[in-house]
Amino acid sequence: MKTIMSCQIQCVTVTRHPHLQRLACITLDHSILIPSQDAQAELMMIANCVRAVVMDRAQGMVMLQWSGGEGEPDQKLLTTFCKRLAVAMGRILPETRNTDGRAMKPAPSIQISLDAESERSPVLRHFTNPELDWPLHTDRVLHENPGDFLMVCKLEEQEGSGGAIRLLHLDDWDNHQRFVEAPWASAPVQWKGDPQMAPAWLQPGLRKQRGIVAPVFDTHPVYGQTIRFSDERFRSPQSLHQQQFLSSLTYELKSVAARTPTFDLPHGGIYIVNNHFVLHGRRGFQASAQFRRRLLRICGDFNMQNSNFN
Repeated sequence: MKTIMSCQIQCVTVTRHPHLQRLACITLDHSILIPSQDAQAELMMIANCVRAVVMDRAQGMVMLQWSGGEGEPDQKLLTTFCKRLAVAMGRILPETRNTDGRAMKPAPSIQISLDAESERSPVLRHFTNPELDWPLHTDRVLHENPGDFLMVCKLEEQEGSGGAIRLLHLDDWDNHQRFVEAPWASAPVQWKGDPQMAPAWLQPGLRKQRGIVAPVFDTHPVYGQTIRFSDERFRSPQSLHQQQFLSSLTYELKSVAARTPTFDLPHGGIYIVNNHFVLHGRRGFQASAQFRRRLLRICGDFNMQNSNFN
């Protein structure tokens, strides 16, 4: 953990996750959530540490958690902290449904709960059937720029257990080279969402989004081998052979997911991953009818010009 251990801040402790060796676990004091001149300086140092780890091909993933304070972290303070941290690391990428790209607003918080209407939509099923596993995937597959990092914060969770997070580093997938070397690995894929099959908050963006054509596997000038992948919701194969390749890849990733270590994200916990070479997903929940979970999701690009944020 050479990169992250240079983060010398009194209110921060850093460990390595016992079951997921690439995952840096950073414990922050609640005091950082309260805006102040000292907190701003500490935030910039934390941003440098997190950015260095998530950009590092040997690591690529961080979890932030909290200590001190009374009770659970306040949702408004958490939301503000996440936005400030994302901006300190680089810039927030606007969602397709946000018409003002200059505002750089992240997605609104995502609520996951039980819903009798869930079976109508394959896109809704993971939001409204929380008992289902969420397959391993990368974010922003419908965008030309998928973003350098994904940040997810658990703002709220009630009346449920489970939902452990899965993170798969591309280099830890033993069989991935077989797919990278396949004839269809670098062939263009049509990625496009169906607005009629999406939740209401996602429909406006999908109507404007024409979709993109991009391969599953590619090479990035900074990060090396990358992957762009989501399940059948957002892809339109160009041929039967490509469909067979994508189906085989889906099956393989489901098999890999079953063997991938998981970790619990505490209330107020935040995980940040490199969206180019780390896939993310989660296990299903054991949920009651009153189950409710609210997440904040932010995608962004790193500032490649200024690693010190001066």
